Amino acid sequence: MAPPWALALLSGGFFWLSYLYALPALCKRLLPDAYGAFNPFNRRCFVQNLCSMAHTTLAFPLLAAALLTEPQLLAARLSPARSRLLDVDVSLSLGYFSLSLPLSLYMRFALGARAPYASALLCLHHALVVVAQLAFLATRRPPFYMACSGVLFEASNLVYIPHILRTQLRADATRLSAALLFLTYTLTRVLGVTALVPLSLADLRAAEPAEAPLVPLLCLYGLLLISWVWYVRDLLPAAHAGLQEWWGETYYHACYPRAVRMLVWTRCTADGRSHAVQRRALRELRMEAALAEVAEQHAPMEA
Repeated sequence: MAPPWALALLSGGFFWLSYLYALPALCKRLLPDAYGAFNPFNRRCFVQNLCSMAHTTLAFPLLAAALLTEPQLLAARLSPARSRLLDVDVSLSLGYFSLSLPLSLYMRFALGARAPYASALLCLHHALVVVAQLAFLATRRPPFYMACSGVLFEASNLVYIPHILRTQLRADATRLSAALLFLTYTLTRVLGVTALVPLSLADLRAAEPAEAPLVPLLCLYGLLLISWVWYVRDLLPAAHAGLQEWWGETYYHACYPRAVRMLVWTRCTADGRSHAVQRRALRELRMEAALAEVAEQHAPMEA
C-alpha cells in the first residue's frame, strides 16, 4: 500500500479537481434548472457540500470496516497500532480537508458566509480534525479513538449533508430528514462520542505519561464541545419549533403531569415567576378581606 502521505496528496488532488471541474460540469448536466438558478456563492456551497458527501460516503464504510475487521484497534486503545483501513481513511480525510478548510476560512472571513455553509466554529472543527489526524500519523496513537469517534461523526454527516443539499434544492419532505438528523445527531455525537470521554480518561489514568496521546484526545474533546454547542444552540431550538409546528405549542403536555409543568413554569421562567408573585399577592389580599369580614361579623353592635 502507498504511504499515507502519498494517499493524502492523491486524495487532495481528487477533491480539488472534483470541486473545480468535475462536479460543476456534472451539476450543469444533471441539475440544469436548479444549479443554473443558483448565484455564484450558492453554486460554490452546493459543490463543496457534494465534496463533503463524497468524503463521508467513502470514510464511513472504511471506519466501520476497520472497527469490525481489525481487532488490534480494540486491543490497543492508546498504544500504537497499524491499520490499513484507518490509514486510508486518514489519508482520504486529509486530502478532503486540504480543500474544505481553506474554503471554509475563505467563505467565512472573506465572503462573510454564515451557518450552515460556513462559521468560525466550523473552521475550528475542521482544524481540530486535521491536527488530530496529523498527530495520529506521526505517533499511531490512539487508533481506537480515532476510528470510533470518526465513525460516529461520519454517521451523523450521512444524514446532515443530504439534509443541507435538500434544503439548498428546496426539496419537499425536509421534515423527515430534519427529524432523522436530530435523532442520528443525538445518538452519535451527543451520546456516542460523549461516552468515549470517560473511557478515554480511564485509559489516560492507567497509561504512562510519556505514552499518553494528549493531542488527539484533546482535539476529540474540543470536537465534542463544538458538537454540544451546535446541539444546544441550533438543533434543540429547531426541534422544539418543529414539534410545535407539527403537534401544536402544547405538544409536551402529554409527557408531563400538569403539576410538573406548573412547577417548572413558575420556577424556571420569568413569566411563571411573575405569575406566582401575583398569585401570592392575590391570595394575601383574599385572606385579609376574609379576616376583615370575620372581624366585622364579631364586632359589638352599636346602640
